[in-house]
Amino acid sequence: FSEVYSTIHQDDNQQISSSDIGICFAALLNNSVRYQFILESNDIQDDIHISSPIFNSNNNNN
Repeated sequence: FSEVYSTIHQDDNQQISSSDIGICFAALLNNSVRYQFILESNDIQDDIHISSPIFNSNNNNN
């Protein structure tokens, strides 16, 4: 797991608040391109998507 995040947001139009729990899988390709496979689940819907590649702006090895 490269990132596990949990956010709690409240919709102004609704009386109840929904907590989103997301798990992000990231794969490094050539140390420069990272694809993220994200699973998000909340009270309303479950979302699964793959985000765009993230290009590193610097050449530093982290």
